[in-house]
Amino acid sequence: MRNAFRPFRVAFAALGCKTNRYDAATVRDRLPAGVFEEVPFESEADAYVVFTCTVTHLADRQSRQFIYQAHKRNPDAAVIAAGCYPTVGAEELRKIEGLTRVMEDVSTDALLAELYEMAGVDLQFEDENHFNLARFEDRSRPFLKIQDGCDNYCSYCIIPYTRGKPRSVPLKTILCRLEKLAESGYKEVVLTGISQGKWNQSEPEKLSFAGLIKAIDEAAFLPRIRISSIEPPDLTDELIEVVAASKCICPHLHVALQSGCNSVLARMNRRYTTEFYRERLEASRSVIKDLYWGADVIVGFPQESDEEFESTFNFIQSLDIQYLHVFPYSARKNTPAAEMEGQVHPQTARERAAKLRALSRRSREKAALAAIGKTVEVLIETPSDGRNPARGLSRDYHTVWVDSPGLSKNQIIGVTVEKLYNSWHLMGVPAKLEDMNDGS
Repeated sequence: MRNAFRPFRVAFAALGCKTNRYDAATVRDRLPAGVFEEVPFESEADAYVVFTCTVTHLADRQSRQFIYQAHKRNPDAAVIAAGCYPTVGAEELRKIEGLTRVMEDVSTDALLAELYEMAGVDLQFEDENHFNLARFEDRSRPFLKIQDGCDNYCSYCIIPYTRGKPRSVPLKTILCRLEKLAESGYKEVVLTGISQGKWNQSEPEKLSFAGLIKAIDEAAFLPRIRISSIEPPDLTDELIEVVAASKCICPHLHVALQSGCNSVLARMNRRYTTEFYRERLEASRSVIKDLYWGADVIVGFPQESDEEFESTFNFIQSLDIQYLHVFPYSARKNTPAAEMEGQVHPQTARERAAKLRALSRRSREKAALAAIGKTVEVLIETPSDGRNPARGLSRDYHTVWVDSPGLSKNQIIGVTVEKLYNSWHLMGVPAKLEDMNDGS
């Protein structure tokens, strides 16, 4: 039973994508202190909010497990399912004992209204430029959501049905939030969205995603801006040129591939070919210095033969990129791929995933070895605790460890790389940023 004279305790869990984590941070931010108190998810709370993910069956199961755990922790608490799962699995979720609310509306405003009602207080929404940064304090590199929704309708993906059509945050709002992040001392911000390359603006002037990145670069509020995952068609010549010329946009691109075989890409309803993907990579490499490239790959897609997987493996190997995120295919109800004949056995998909993950490990190690002897710019994310070195991230996405006391979280330093550490991480010593190698 809640004591009416203490704050209403809320615990959050955000599963899956960066967008969920950003939405969770947004809701936290708009819960006034004194009325609400955020507590760890492992603690007793008056309300538990689970930002669910439904991109795979495993994500569904993990979401349900968090709901079970919350109810077990405090049977008298409200348990709220937010995020993507409720938009396609509301009836399934409502069968879970102890689940109090199923938020079929993914907007943070709807969730806030529920929490305010539970706490017995009136909700007053701030204007769109409200952006208190207190809730990002646990991150050195906060996310900034610039876009939501997707209309690609890949044959395997449920997200267009859960997140709706693309919607863009106005440029003015994005720049306002970046400026406030900079004023609060952050050195890097990660731009995120469900399909962020679809960002666009028609008023007051027409802008594409490349135009947005150029505007952010010209504003120069922060030393580092990182672009999260984009689609190959969104990597336009204009965007490549902006990244290549920028002093703040990090030379790190994560460009979804999904398959290295054209016949599989066609069944996936991906609107490009392997030839197009390679051309975009080569165009980027030709002008972006120190480019670090990652890709998503799905294995075990319906009807994927041994020969098609071999084509994917050989294609990716020939690209010589730095890392992969590999996912065994997971059938999602009400998607075209789930109805296709020739579903691949899960064990076969797991074996194929293991082969690509081994390739990714070798690629990461190769990229790390090439960095030895160079001086790189590193943002410290975790200072030394006396037992472990300080840990940070380079502009080109290497994890770098620095065995030096006195380094502070959110500090940017130069580091001369001396050796590998923990497989493909780097270990080095502090150096002057002006000593960075011309070829590094």
